[in-house]
Amino acid sequence: MTGVVAVTLAAALLVVVLLAHRGPSAVDDSVTPTLHAWAHADPARWRVFRAVTHLGEKVFTTSVYLLLVVVALVRRNTVTAVWVALSAATYPVLSTLIKVLVNRPRPASADPALTFQETSFPSGHSGASMLVALTVVCVVAMSARGWRRVLVMGVAFAIPAAVGLSRMALGVHYPSDVLAGFSLAITWAALTSYAVGRVAARRADGAVGTTVDVDGDASADPLAEVRSGRPSDPPRPASDR
Repeated sequence: MTGVVAVTLAAALLVVVLLAHRGPSAVDDSVTPTLHAWAHADPARWRVFRAVTHLGEKVFTTSVYLLLVVVALVRRNTVTAVWVALSAATYPVLSTLIKVLVNRPRPASADPALTFQETSFPSGHSGASMLVALTVVCVVAMSARGWRRVLVMGVAFAIPAAVGLSRMALGVHYPSDVLAGFSLAITWAALTSYAVGRVAARRADGAVGTTVDVDGDASADPLAEVRSGRPSDPPRPASDR
């Protein structure tokens, strides 16, 4: 099931990338200047957005990834630890590659001091913060219960929403850049989860000499916890079911 979802998301992302070559939409040209003018009119509001946008930068995201890998390893969930590390290491490369391919200029309001690259599609900050949210939900939230799980998930997904808004308010991204960053992060998380799950299942298959039904056993997939709403157990050989 994860494979189907991943392929669907990848296809949808490809369509978005192709459409991006047409340049910013009328909505893009309206929303970003409006938000930027509103944020820039109040120095205190501007400082808030400047602070929030740091939650999508490497210092913060890398720190969270390292902490999540440690937590997963302490819980002896090697599959999830590998997934977090793989996603974190490869996502920036993918995002940068798409930026180069699409080569969309920044909004006219963009301040060079607030940007790391000249191109804007997709938003690297927005995508990075969304990937962090997904990994936090998988590693932390799905092991919690009741209101604690809801709280962790709410805070986790509030961060990319706030970062995306800050990127537009600071005038460095269009809404479509932000949405593309979110879409890319979700797609990549699904694809890497599927790949890591397949490898883990095959290793388990080789260790016990039996066949593991990956499609029927969601436990080989780190994101299976999110879909099922409960923590997953280590992959089991088919003969033990």
